Amino acid sequence: MNKTLLLCAILLPVLSAAAQDAGYPRKISLNGTWKYQPIARTTLKADGSIVDDKASLPASGEMTIPSNWHLNGLPDFNGRVRFERDFDFTAGLSSLDRAFLIFHGIDYFAEVEINGTLAGRHEGYFQTFEFDVTPQLRRGRNHIAVIVDAPFEEPGAVWPDHKRMIKGVLSHWDCKPGSVSTKFGQDGTSAGIWNSLELEIRHGGWLGNVKLQPYLYERGLATGHKEEKDLDANPRDHLLRSTGSLPRLAVGAGVSPLSRSVTPGYFGNLSMELIWNQ
Repeated sequence: MNKTLLLCAILLPVLSAAAQDAGYPRKISLNGTWKYQPIARTTLKADGSIVDDKASLPASGEMTIPSNWHLNGLPDFNGRVRFERDFDFTAGLSSLDRAFLIFHGIDYFAEVEINGTLAGRHEGYFQTFEFDVTPQLRRGRNHIAVIVDAPFEEPGAVWPDHKRMIKGVLSHWDCKPGSVSTKFGQDGTSAGIWNSLELEIRHGGWLGNVKLQPYLYERGLATGHKEEKDLDANPRDHLLRSTGSLPRLAVGAGVSPLSRSVTPGYFGNLSMELIWNQ
């Protein structure tokens, strides 16, 4: 038997019961009013370097997060902005707890600090990403700072034909005001902490990514095709009818119970990534 599956079969019931009893995961929203301070206007060059201009910057202020800064105090600003706020963490952490700072969307480059210590960096627009901030988090008052850089792409050399930032129609769209104009095409930036963020407390062992990989066998090809379409539509209805039941996948964020299965013989490998931290 695959060692990973064996480990899952042994640990999942224990971890599931512990997580449910203790109410994991515990989430603390960090949405709300943040202070912001523009640091520099920035320009992204063809070689990937970013040039700063610190002259004539907009004033500092407060902004509701999540939001697009173009609509909330920094119109048409392409540059680097420092966001910060305090938050209270009163519950404390047990010896098995892990604390994760989760961002559901930042445009575009991000550098995150907790209590003056770097937690991590990220590049992108669409992805949810997270940092383990267990070492930095303390009981009581904490301070978080997020430095966001959404640079102006150098017209001609980068914009619009050699863009380096992946933002889809939010950056380059014929129907967007300015379209592909080198002068106006980057007006109305989508920059900022545009989606929610939270602190999440997890048990020391949790499930990360669950991957279901179907295989089609010759003896049931037609049925296999049908089941594959059903799986795409609703994967939670297609697990393990043939072998009984799996433990509820209740450990970790956003993991749903998987209850029923396809016809016996039409699933090949069930691959689980188990993340275990001491």
